[in-house]
Amino acid sequence: MNLGQSKPLVALLLTLAMAAIATAAEKPNSEPLHVVLLADEKDHGPSGNGLHDYPLWQKRWALLLGGEEASEEKQVNLVGPPDASIDYRQGMPGVQITTAWDWPSDKQFQTADVIVAFCYLEWTDQRLAQVRQYLEWSGGLVLIHSATWTKPKPSEEVAELVGVGGFQLFRHGPVRLDVAAPEHPICAGLPKTITLEDDESYWPPTPIMEGVTVLATSVEKRRSVEARPGPPSRCSGATNWARAASSAACRATRPRPSTIQCSVN
Repeated sequence: MNLGQSKPLVALLLTLAMAAIATAAEKPNSEPLHVVLLADEKDHGPSGNGLHDYPLWQKRWALLLGGEEASEEKQVNLVGPPDASIDYRQGMPGVQITTAWDWPSDKQFQTADVIVAFCYLEWTDQRLAQVRQYLEWSGGLVLIHSATWTKPKPSEEVAELVGVGGFQLFRHGPVRLDVAAPEHPICAGLPKTITLEDDESYWPPTPIMEGVTVLATSVEKRRSVEARPGPPSRCSGATNWARAASSAACRATRPRPSTIQCSVN
């Protein structure tokens, strides 16, 4: 997944991830919105190729959301020169950024309004319980790309938390996204179709739970050449989705985002 070479992809990811952030940040409150950016070691190819570069993403999205106080980076895109037409030094008003490596700390789970993860996540019973409690406390969770590929295999327990339990197949190459919910606030301003020249799709969602709002889909062969050979047949799978998490208790006076937004491209 190259977050730096596709302007439509960057726009889509920013829309998905920042919808949960911006909604709460606009609420009148003296406390800043606490956003945790969760990353891990880069795992796809050499440095500089823009693929699965979680550390670079973490530093540059810290600049995007928190400004120069949160990051020493000078640009927010992962590949190519900085966009001189936009001044990112101020960040997003009313947002406080902290970072986490591998997994958020107990303190971050207690104080975060939104956790944004871009890296593979190793789910354990303890982690499932921790995220479940965090969501019940009205925390917001955004999973980007590889964070939705459940290891070691798709899990119904993960699906109960985030709407989709993982995927079985993947493919690198051109991807066409068809926006399935143009009326949804997250999709506001997006074109009906988004074409990505070179990206990575995951499918099928395994399992997908009731109550999930599919935001965009892509049509894929049922079997991936990279995964295992087999007769090609076509299927349509959710590539971006949102799910509202029920809130059993509110741990603060701040209205916290309760929508789990996941992105796979």
